[in-house]
Amino acid sequence: MIHLSHRSVALPLLVSIFRVGPAVAFSSLTRPPHRSLSRLKARGDYAGYHVTYDIDGTHISVPEFYVPQALLEWGQAPSALEVIVSENEDDTRHVLTVLPETGCGLDNLEVLQRRETLGTPLWKTNENIAASVYVSSSRLECVFAQPNNHRSRVVLNCDVSTGSLQKPISLYLERKISETSTEGRRADGGGLDARSVSGWVGPELRALESSLNQFCIPTNLAALDGNIKHAFGLPGNVTVACDTDEKALTLWVNQAYGDQSRWIELKCRNNEWKARSWLDTITSDAT
Repeated sequence: MIHLSHRSVALPLLVSIFRVGPAVAFSSLTRPPHRSLSRLKARGDYAGYHVTYDIDGTHISVPEFYVPQALLEWGQAPSALEVIVSENEDDTRHVLTVLPETGCGLDNLEVLQRRETLGTPLWKTNENIAASVYVSSSRLECVFAQPNNHRSRVVLNCDVSTGSLQKPISLYLERKISETSTEGRRADGGGLDARSVSGWVGPELRALESSLNQFCIPTNLAALDGNIKHAFGLPGNVTVACDTDEKALTLWVNQAYGDQSRWIELKCRNNEWKARSWLDTITSDAT
């Protein structure tokens, strides 16, 4: 179940390593994460939403050239684009981005297709925080597992040389719809229709679509003891923070679930990423 309440949602984390040197991972925690969180079994198909944000957490609108003129005129442009994602055990991902349509176009949707390679994992699975971690010198993808075969993915782009985040920040909210990967072939031959896509996305995620353009306040920052220079919140109870000095860039990604708050800290020094994780207990006065 996914909620927008800033006290109630958790996600595990996937961060992609491409073309980087050796990385080290370690973790400390108070207790294992909530048992209802789905395990990270990436292989299969997922459906959901892709939404983008600026580095202050401000929503970035779907490009107008993807949106039918009628929806723009009616003020009904979507906050996010629907996606169908296929993942294989060899760490390849096929992404179908479904373009908005109206009228007869709903029966034969257009899609954009791309293929991604996740690269070598920093953590294949971190059972302590129900997370997998992959990183690169400029891109981090954080995948958080959730109950009922849902997950969220946060994709961060950074410039290590300047120690800064770069827009866009991408948030994916997805539901697993098949244990078998179709390798991006669900749209082969045309005929992908809006009713099928809506059914795959599911009612829980559809209920969130209109709220994905909200500005969110970062939470649980007390755990970082003030060691941050920049922080922002995203829907789904995500907090991202960063710090930099002349030697290293440090990023934190957090998500809360119930009374637990899961943290991943990623530090890049000399183009080498290291990570650690921990769990906090959320109290009533946490900020």
